Amino acid sequence: MTLDQFLGGMSPDVFLQTIWEKKPLLIRNAVEDADTFINKALFFQHLTENDTAECRIVMERGGSYPWEVCHSPLDETDIQHLPESYCTVLAQGMNRYFEPFHLLEKLVEFIPKWKFDDVMVSYAKDMGSVGAHTDRYSVFIVQGAGSRTWKLQLNPTQTFQEDLDIKQLVHFQPDIEWTLHSGDMIYLPPEVAHHGLSHGESFSYSIGFRSLDFHELIQGYAHHKIETIQDHGFFKESLNSVISNPHVISNTTLTKLATHIASAFKDTDEIKQWIATYLSEPKEEPPFADDVPESYTHFRVSEHLRFFISESPLMLHVAGLKFSVSPSTVDVVTTLFTSQPNEVVHYTGRSEEVVHIISTLCEYGFLIPRRS
Repeated sequence: MTLDQFLGGMSPDVFLQTIWEKKPLLIRNAVEDADTFINKALFFQHLTENDTAECRIVMERGGSYPWEVCHSPLDETDIQHLPESYCTVLAQGMNRYFEPFHLLEKLVEFIPKWKFDDVMVSYAKDMGSVGAHTDRYSVFIVQGAGSRTWKLQLNPTQTFQEDLDIKQLVHFQPDIEWTLHSGDMIYLPPEVAHHGLSHGESFSYSIGFRSLDFHELIQGYAHHKIETIQDHGFFKESLNSVISNPHVISNTTLTKLATHIASAFKDTDEIKQWIATYLSEPKEEPPFADDVPESYTHFRVSEHLRFFISESPLMLHVAGLKFSVSPSTVDVVTTLFTSQPNEVVHYTGRSEEVVHIISTLCEYGFLIPRRS
């Protein structure tokens, strides 16, 4: 599995300059042995035996109503009663559990890590689909076992059907049609409408990226300020003359109040640090560690952990926490926290910074201590 093959011989720079978030791309034979990454038995074992598995069943037909969606947790009965056709099972975050999907994640690290979301695996029965829809993010879709036909519309009307469990376009008039076989890959920029249809049983792997919603960011930072803001005192204003209408709030008064409120949101450095920490927050919290040993050198990295580095000042943002760190600590934690899925890693150094970070993350359940 090489980046050169993945991009069809195109350099990452050329891809970013000419394709990324601009237009769809089809690459034949992008990923070798993609049909061996996972099989049906292992896939369903993961979904039914892993309490943290995040998945959905989408049934265009065969459910209680058209396009019914059932969410995890799933058990063996759910799997046994899947319709024989027009059904798809989607599993999120598979890069955190299986080595081949972790390698797909590593393959796209020419794109900033904070943009990466996860690798989703889709298993489909014959004619299985999630319908014609758009996404607000970029995605690479790699065909695993079997084949699927993808129809794309470059400039769709963003009108969606009402009262469905899953987002479906009202009008879909495709401009492009590509049939993918094992190892083929397509790249889709945001808001390109797409509809994939499985020919027999098939797997596909979606390398998805994040879409930042400014409303969500502003709301999140405002909530953060409410929780952390210092006492700003009370508003005082001298009254030097009688006003003609007691119901009027003067523009001078409103300007003073607005200026004071706006001043609480003017610290750009604080906002930058908050954004980096926010981006490191997990999708869901791991189980809290009840019994953390006093000392440990071996641990496993939780599938919930994500981390980023910000500069000026140098900070580590990990799992919604932040630490002031030295450059040497950045190198150490990057090595420790980018381990393979389920790998036990060990730290035998004596850096107080690193030990403090490890112990804190163990207490919060983002690192799981293991016996040496």
